Amino acid sequence: MWAAAASDHADAVRLLVDAGANLTAGPTTPLAVACRRRHINVARELLRGGARDETGGALSAAVKAADAELVALMCDSGGSPLGDDKDEGDALIHACKMRYHDVVVALVSRGADVYRTFHEFDDATPMMWAIEPTYLTPRVEHEWVPDEALVKLLVAHGCFLGVNYFYR
Repeated sequence: MWAAAASDHADAVRLLVDAGANLTAGPTTPLAVACRRRHINVARELLRGGARDETGGALSAAVKAADAELVALMCDSGGSPLGDDKDEGDALIHACKMRYHDVVVALVSRGADVYRTFHEFDDATPMMWAIEPTYLTPRVEHEWVPDEALVKLLVAHGCFLGVNYFYR
């Protein structure tokens, strides 16, 4: 199953699912590898067969692949938009840090917390990454360019930008 998922063979995955193959075997789950490699039809077949993203690893892989359609599929299939697998990090923060606007939309429209922080990302909120893209890293002054569209997107989904914002 893992090899079929990794190789984007949706027909083979369908046959294996229908034959009752193990949906979790492999170095990572077939669902996570399908998301990492952006194989949406494979992911659909695995979900149809009962695969679940119990740890958030598949959602995190979809976010890192910058694939909003896969992110939406993972969230809509019962996965949490928080993507809080301790080894993978936080999905929304990663999407904001990397400036994946479509992925941010997919996550916040499915309930991702716009105020959430994650220790692997220096306890910065999604808004902090949108405003200060070089947060906590040395930068040249001309490199500092806030992502206005991302800031507006977060505000539109309930993120308050007040005086106390950075102290939440």
